[in-house]
Amino acid sequence: MESMVTDPEVKKVIILADKIYVERANARTGGVGTETQILTPDLYGGQDPDKFVLVVCERDEEGKPYIPTYYKGRIFIDMSDRSQQAASQEQLLRWIFGKPVHVRPAIGRRPDYLEKEPSIDLGTGAAARRCLDAISHGKPIALGALISYFEVFQENLERFRIVRSNEMAFDDQVVRSIDDFLHFRNEVIAIFKAVAQYAPAGDFAGAIHHFFEALLEYTARAPEHAGRYHETDWDNYRFFVHELFLYAIAALVRFERFEVASTLLTKQYLLPKSVRESRNDPTGSFDRLFNSLGSFEERKRRTASNRISLWADKLIERVVGSGLEMRELCQADMLAYVKGQLAELRWYPVTWIYLGESSGTLELFARGSSARYFQEILVPLLGIDDKAAFVDAVGKMRRFQAGYSTMDLDSMFGLDKLSTRP
Repeated sequence: MESMVTDPEVKKVIILADKIYVERANARTGGVGTETQILTPDLYGGQDPDKFVLVVCERDEEGKPYIPTYYKGRIFIDMSDRSQQAASQEQLLRWIFGKPVHVRPAIGRRPDYLEKEPSIDLGTGAAARRCLDAISHGKPIALGALISYFEVFQENLERFRIVRSNEMAFDDQVVRSIDDFLHFRNEVIAIFKAVAQYAPAGDFAGAIHHFFEALLEYTARAPEHAGRYHETDWDNYRFFVHELFLYAIAALVRFERFEVASTLLTKQYLLPKSVRESRNDPTGSFDRLFNSLGSFEERKRRTASNRISLWADKLIERVVGSGLEMRELCQADMLAYVKGQLAELRWYPVTWIYLGESSGTLELFARGSSARYFQEILVPLLGIDDKAAFVDAVGKMRRFQAGYSTMDLDSMFGLDKLSTRP
C-alpha cells in the first residue's frame, strides 16, 4: 500500500471501486481504510495529479456510481455499463499511456485590445451581446436587435471624428483612430458572421444594406464642416466603411450566403446630400463605399516608405483576430472589383498585392469549374449571362499594375477550368 505512494517506479495507480470498497473507504475500516489514509494526502497534494484514477465498477439502486468520499469531484472512468465497455477501455488505455482524447488547450496570446484599451467607446457592447444572442438562438427579436445595434453604432460613430492637431501629423491621427476602432470592427464582424450563419435572408440583408447606407454620411463633408476643410478629414471613416464592407462580403461568401452578398453588391444606396453628385441622382452603387485615402499617400511620402500600399498593409495587418482569413478578405476585394468592372464602377482592389503572382485560383472561382455552381452561384452573383460574358469582361481587364507587380487574372479566376465540369 505504501509503495504505491513512495516507490518512484510506480507511475500509475488504478482504484477499483464497488459498493463494498466505498463503504469501507468512507468508514476507514479494514485494509481499504488503511489504504485510504495512505493515498489521500498524495492524491490531493502530490506532484502528479494524474497518477491515480478511479474505475467505477458498480452503481447503486438509483443508478449513481459508487465513488468514495475522498475521491469526490475528480474524474473517473465508468466501467459499470457493459454497453459502454469499449469506450471505457479506450479511456483507461489512454490514461495509462498519457494520451487523453481531450487535451487542455495552451493559453493563447493576449488580444491586442486588452493591451491597449480604445480611447473612444461607442457604447455598443450591451447591444452587441443582445444581438448575437438573439441571432444565434433564432429569437423573434433578432432582427430588431440587429437594427437597434446598427443604430447605436451609427449614431455614436461621430465620436471618432478627428480634430486636427498641430502636435501630431494628421496621418498619425488617422492611423491612431483606425487602431482605436479595432475592437468595434471585430464586434461588427462577429455580427456579420452570426447573420451569415444563423439568420434567414430577406430583412436581414436589408438591415445590413441600410447600415452601410447610413455610414456613407461619414465619408464626406458634414454640414458643420461647411467652412474650410481638407479632403482627407474623413479618411479614418472611409477606411472604416471600406474595411467593414470587405468583411461583410467575406463572411457572407464563407457561409455561402450569396443572396445577401448579391444584395450588397447590386442594390442601390441612398446617398446623403454630402456625397451626391447631383440633386437628380440621390442613389449610387456599392462603389460609393470605396474612397481614396490621401492621408495614406501623404504618410508614404512623409516617411519615405517603399511599400506599395500602406492602405493594403493596414488592412492585412488587422486580419489577425478578425475570425476570417487574409485570403478571404482579398477574395472579397477581388469580387467587388470584378463586379465593379462588369458594371463600369470605380472599385480598386487594394489588397490584391497580398495574393501573390502565383497564388492560384480564388476558392469562389475554383468552385466555378462546376457548370452547375457557375450557373447557380456566379452568374447571379456577378450579374452576367454566361461564361462568355465573364471571359469577355476579364479580357478587358486582363492585367493591371500597382507599383512593380502584376497579377494574372486568368489564373486568379481559373478561366481555363471555369464551367468545365458538370
